[in-house]
Amino acid sequence: MKFLSRISNLRVVLSPGIPGNSVLGTPAKSGLYVRFEHGSVNVEDPEIAKKMMAHPSFENDFVVADETEIDPYLARRKDKEPQHVVTEMDHGQPKRVSNADKIPGEMSPDMKIAVNEMAIKLAKEIAKDIVPGMAKEMVKDMLSKTSAASKSPAKKKTTKAKVIKEEVTEDKNVTEDTTIENSEI
Repeated sequence: MKFLSRISNLRVVLSPGIPGNSVLGTPAKSGLYVRFEHGSVNVEDPEIAKKMMAHPSFENDFVVADETEIDPYLARRKDKEPQHVVTEMDHGQPKRVSNADKIPGEMSPDMKIAVNEMAIKLAKEIAKDIVPGMAKEMVKDMLSKTSAASKSPAKKKTTKAKVIKEEVTEDKNVTEDTTIENSEI
């Protein structure tokens, strides 16, 4: 049975160990512990699984999961191990230093959704400010091009397009040829 924890290195005490006492002559009794590694543990023994489910922190610190279920705590779980500075050595001299603190961490899915919503909101606000000015510039540009084209005595190319209009009646097909100038289209 698979258990998932929100704490990456959780240690669950199912029965505590009792230290031995040499004065009284009592032997030491070992305890029963379950340790999560990277937030998950697979328990094969059904008796231990029953004890885990009867533990007071069950459903609070850890939960039961299917083998195929995605870890719900994965995005929020942090390692207990701190980030390290690794120095590569070459013949007794430091060659390269890599600082893990400079590597940005992963964002949780909740953070990603919030950032996307803020970006969309910001884009809409910027668009409200920019679009009217851009539209005015485009209209001015188009008007200046059309007015420049109408003022210049350039040769107008007129192409004749042939449009064939067919009407189907019960008795016969009527075909009508029409010629339209480019300026009328």
